[in-house]
Amino acid sequence: MPSDTPAQPAAPRALKLTGPVLALSGLMLSAGTIHIDAAAQHLDLGWQLPTFFAVVGLLQLYLAWAFYERPDDRRLLVLAAAGNLVVAVLWLISRTVGLPFGPEQGRSQIGFSDTIASVQEFAFAYVAVALVRAPEHTKQRLAWLAGPMGLRVTFAVLPLMLFVAALGGHKH
Repeated sequence: MPSDTPAQPAAPRALKLTGPVLALSGLMLSAGTIHIDAAAQHLDLGWQLPTFFAVVGLLQLYLAWAFYERPDDRRLLVLAAAGNLVVAVLWLISRTVGLPFGPEQGRSQIGFSDTIASVQEFAFAYVAVALVRAPEHTKQRLAWLAGPMGLRVTFAVLPLMLFVAALGGHKH
């Protein structure tokens, strides 16, 4: 039986832009985008490196969304911190002593965009571990990111980092 009451649209869902969400999601959005770009830059070296960079980038982009949806998921925080540490340490080894395998065996050149991504991965791991160990303290320390000044800084710095990272590829 039809109702004379018009259907009401669902109320919009409130944004969950807390300091930790902005920090974690922003770091992963930027690092993930850099890795997707790196996949395209390495297409001339076979399939292994582009596949590695694409998988890392897609996982990081997923994490950017996942921390928006589930900011208090401790298991996800720990797994993501570990994964990002593995990628960042792999980068550090490849730039210092070199890798004994792959199409770019030996020491690779340090590039601007890969340095940014690795710093973001280390920063992500630091914030994630801090959130697991002392969630309330860390949330208080990052609360400024969700305030007016923090949002301005975040939305000014993030596109700038993505732009610079896209321009900062390295030569083979």
